[in-house]
Amino acid sequence: MGLFWKSDSDYIIEDIQELVGQINQKLTTLQESLVANNGPSDENIVLIGNIFEQMAPLQNQVEDKFNQLSSSKQSKVMVPWVDGRYFPFAMWAMSYNMYIRRIQAGIKKYANNI
Repeated sequence: MGLFWKSDSDYIIEDIQELVGQINQKLTTLQESLVANNGPSDENIVLIGNIFEQMAPLQNQVEDKFNQLSSSKQSKVMVPWVDGRYFPFAMWAMSYNMYIRRIQAGIKKYANNI
């Protein structure tokens, strides 16, 4: 908007960045557990489930807020990744979805070995 005022879109983008930051924290915890246990295992399967349950509503909120933006604003949204660097939202979303699918495949493999 101006130097001293923020538009509604600015507030939505800040909310998205905050939510993505929360998801990133959960991804970091998840990654640490997966590395420490060499993937999904008896020791971390409950933790993985809990993290997935915590991330689902956050991801839904991100999607809802993102959809409130115009397509021109959507293309310019930058969000943090787990290492603190900022990337375009589309790149983060693609990486997030790929990571989640890999974890789900690992969980399926774990479940088949029980």
